[in-house]
Amino acid sequence: MRTHKQAAAWERDCRFHEAGHAVVHYLCGDFIQQIYSGIDDGYVKVTTRVDSRNHPMRPKEYMVGTMAGHVASCMFRDQKFSWRKWYESELRSVGSVCDSDKIRQIMEVECPDGDQRKAINQLAADTKSLLAKHWDLVELVAAKLETQRSEEH
Repeated sequence: MRTHKQAAAWERDCRFHEAGHAVVHYLCGDFIQQIYSGIDDGYVKVTTRVDSRNHPMRPKEYMVGTMAGHVASCMFRDQKFSWRKWYESELRSVGSVCDSDKIRQIMEVECPDGDQRKAINQLAADTKSLLAKHWDLVELVAAKLETQRSEEH
């Protein structure tokens, strides 16, 4: 069980995670239907175009938007991005489709014989650059999520 301080830190991190997703998906031209950040989880409902195999029409933009949640959390906590740590941490989150799994599935199609680790690290760098350029929007969305959360109580 989390202490009150740990719960508050988790909620703040979740708000920045979901705000990162929302801002980058929006900047990539996707339609944001809903953003939610709760006590134990959060989500962003996004409308993005997919092909007949249900793969994104713009895979790089989709992967950057998907990766943006974790990268925004790392930036908020002033930590360096690590694919291994991200993937391992998401293996522990039960009952949700992990962002890192979505990236891995697309990478298998986009980079079947290439160096996936190098491609993922480049995506993370691109994502961080985009978030840094628009960090004021991430903070604004995170603040709005906090306001919504406090209005629920």
